[in-house]
Amino acid sequence: MLALLLLVLQGVAAPQVEVPPPPWQLLSGYESQLIRSTSGRVELAYSVSSRTGAPIVLTVLVEQKLLWQRTIEAPLELATVDERGWVAGFRWTRPQSPPCDHRLGTRFGELRVYDARGTLVTRRSALSDSGWGCMSMGTTAVDVVFLADQRILLRANQCAEGEFSQHHECWSVYDSRDLSVVARWSPALALGRPSTPLWLPPEWDREGEPALDVRAIVGAPLVAVRWPLPNWRAVEGGVELQEDFSVAAFDGAKLVDLAHSASPVRAEPDPEFNLALPRGREWRRDEWFRSLGSGHFALVRALDGAWIEYRAVADQGSWRIERAP
Repeated sequence: MLALLLLVLQGVAAPQVEVPPPPWQLLSGYESQLIRSTSGRVELAYSVSSRTGAPIVLTVLVEQKLLWQRTIEAPLELATVDERGWVAGFRWTRPQSPPCDHRLGTRFGELRVYDARGTLVTRRSALSDSGWGCMSMGTTAVDVVFLADQRILLRANQCAEGEFSQHHECWSVYDSRDLSVVARWSPALALGRPSTPLWLPPEWDREGEPALDVRAIVGAPLVAVRWPLPNWRAVEGGVELQEDFSVAAFDGAKLVDLAHSASPVRAEPDPEFNLALPRGREWRRDEWFRSLGSGHFALVRALDGAWIEYRAVADQGSWRIERAP
């Protein structure tokens, strides 16, 4: 006590009390996957332990500050978070009977929604699958994405009961408040694109990565879509390889197709261009979309990595896309 008093009188600060780490850092033995909202301001940490029977933990942070944390009893296969701190997750519920018994082996895909306090708001069966584990192609859930206006997009190879495709995705849009269906459509068919496989080719070394990529445009009921394969197109002075994008409304109505340079201009297409070879994929950049504020976004130009800015503009109940000045 006397020694501490002498330190204070001499102007030497007393030892600092160690502040305990935030609760999401106390998950000893857990591995966490970080999922960001479109703007990147909100983050979902999905944490799983290797210990048998240990609960799964959902943690939502807003600008690195804890918003909510809760445990769930069953794993989610897909999850997303929005700017409000709401979380949507998808999981399969598996039957107890043999999977190839179509009468008893049906499994169901369930959507769940948690609000900004971590409360389970609603859930519903969104997909069904009677062919999993058999020779027939089963239902595949590809991704779940939060959109603007409290909408959720579920990407799958099934649009409606019994309708499957190996060549294009089927998208279902739900209202996050009660999971009522807002729209169902196929991006390839609605936007007039060639048939697109569900996954990137194996030779791309991107196992399990969806061929299509989609981002919500903050502040507008729109999505930006990145198509997986480039095209050679005629331009002034010859031809160039171009990467394709589309912007569409939630119901599949196309607003605009966009194409950005992915190679220098040539007199003719490269006769050795082959997407199966690594040099044929040098144009593809991992980051392709940036949210710049409400209705304001940028798409990458693969040729040089430059960002081309656009704005979504509301005009008497409809939307249009303009090149930002």
